[in-house]
Amino acid sequence: MKSLTILLAVLGLALITFCMAWLGVGSVLKAVLSIGAVGFVAIVAAQLAVDATLGVAWHVACPRIALPHLIVARMVRDAAATCLPFSQLGGILIGIRATGADASPRRHAIEWPEAASANIVDLTTEVLGQIVFVLLAVACLVMHQQHSPFARPVLIGTLLLGAGIGGFIWTQRQGGTLLKRLARGLSRNITAQWRSAMLAGADTL
Repeated sequence: MKSLTILLAVLGLALITFCMAWLGVGSVLKAVLSIGAVGFVAIVAAQLAVDATLGVAWHVACPRIALPHLIVARMVRDAAATCLPFSQLGGILIGIRATGADASPRRHAIEWPEAASANIVDLTTEVLGQIVFVLLAVACLVMHQQHSPFARPVLIGTLLLGAGIGGFIWTQRQGGTLLKRLARGLSRNITAQWRSAMLAGADTL
């Protein structure tokens, strides 16, 4: 298992090197050097401040998980979403794994259902915040250009997104109840072990 981990790490490093060479390592270095050391440090510090703030917000929603752990998990999730193929999907999966990877014996074990639920809660609140920013942007657009052709489509899309998020939140809150009803309804046709597993999953949800 350890050898496989090392092999995958080497292959990942080789893939990153190939991608940089393919995209032009000169252009990448030029972009980094153009902002200078002070600018680079400022960008890193600003990103760390954003991650820390979002980690605090995540901790308010999931207080059972330690704040430093949530901040690191979010940084890992964002980094994976930026670098990995399939972007957001890969980032979410890696973020769930990072949330559950807590080796400290003084903290309660974070099972994968809890880690997945914590990431879903964080992503949901993040999308809600983005909806608010979009509405503010549309309001500013209408104030400056009342007859802008972009205002109506963006507003309609935002409202549809809000309705979809509302349905998603309702599913999160009521999904456990629905699964319990389904498990009880199928209890005559499935084994007791499967029924217990479904009920446990519903409680976790």
